[in-house]
Amino acid sequence: MTEYVAICSSDEDDTITASVDGKAVELLARRGGRHMMETYLPVSDARTFARGILALADEIDGGEVAEEPTVTAKWGAIKPGDKVRILIDTAECADVSAGDVFTVHKVDERCVTVDDTANGGHWYFSNTESIELVDDVPAEPTDVPAPARSSRAKYVEEAKELLGSTYFDADSLTRLAEFLAGE
Repeated sequence: MTEYVAICSSDEDDTITASVDGKAVELLARRGGRHMMETYLPVSDARTFARGILALADEIDGGEVAEEPTVTAKWGAIKPGDKVRILIDTAECADVSAGDVFTVHKVDERCVTVDDTANGGHWYFSNTESIELVDDVPAEPTDVPAPARSSRAKYVEEAKELLGSTYFDADSLTRLAEFLAGE
C-alpha cells in the first residue's frame, strides 16, 4: 500500500499520513506518535486539497522543486523489495531472531519497514546496527511448513476478532491482547 507521510518540521513525531482506504483518501494525524484523528476524502476533494497544499508551498518558495532527499546517507543501498538480515535477537523489541531474513516494505530517513508475513504485519528498524542488506538469499524449500504464528500474534488476532467493526486504535488493540494473554 502506498502512503505519503508529512513530518512536522518542529517535532518528527507529529505526522499526517495519506493513504488509500477503499475509494477514499485517508488522512491520519498523529501527535507525539499517538493517533489523534483521521478523515476520509472523496477522490475529487483529495485532489482539490492537494492542489491547495501545492499553492501554499508555491507562495512560500515560488514553486521551486527541490530534489527528493535520498535516504542513502543512513541506509546505504537498502530499498523496497530488497532482503535484509536481522543482526540482533529481538532487535528494537521486534519478535525477531538474529539471522532472520525479511523483505523491505519501505525505507525513509527514519526507519526501514520490513514485511513480517508470518505474523501478518510489519517490523520497523531505526538502528543501522539491527539489519544488513542480503545479497544472496538462499531459495526457500517448498516442502517446509510455515512457522507457527507467535502466541503474541494470536492474541492480537483474537483481539481484532473480538473488537469486530468497532473503532479501535493500536493502543486499545494492544491492551486487549495483553489482557487476553494474562499480562
